[in-house]
Amino acid sequence: MNNTDKGVVMMSYTPAQISSDIAKNLEPTVREIVNQLISEKAEDDERLLTMKESAEWLRIGSTLFSKLVNRGEIDFISDDPDNPRAKKLFQKKDLKAWVEKNRQQAINSIRDSFNNGK
Repeated sequence: MNNTDKGVVMMSYTPAQISSDIAKNLEPTVREIVNQLISEKAEDDERLLTMKESAEWLRIGSTLFSKLVNRGEIDFISDDPDNPRAKKLFQKKDLKAWVEKNRQQAINSIRDSFNNGK
């Protein structure tokens, strides 16, 4: 027996047994990582964004974003609701809702023009 053979124990495991053992050992780690990601996402969704950050997040210009806000298309939180010029802050959940609403409107518009033969 040479030095490379020391400590080697051969066992006969089936691939299913190996997979099962690995899964049992990885499950707590994977669960912890998933919970951490969920927590970080929830914190990120609650963080308030400025107008500039919101426009960048939506990947639109600040002028267009300002027009959408002024038309009441995007919800915001105001420092002073009585002052229309007060600083406005935005939650990602509201920006996501606006994106989803407009995505559905675009889909409906395409569907309507297809159905009308345009």
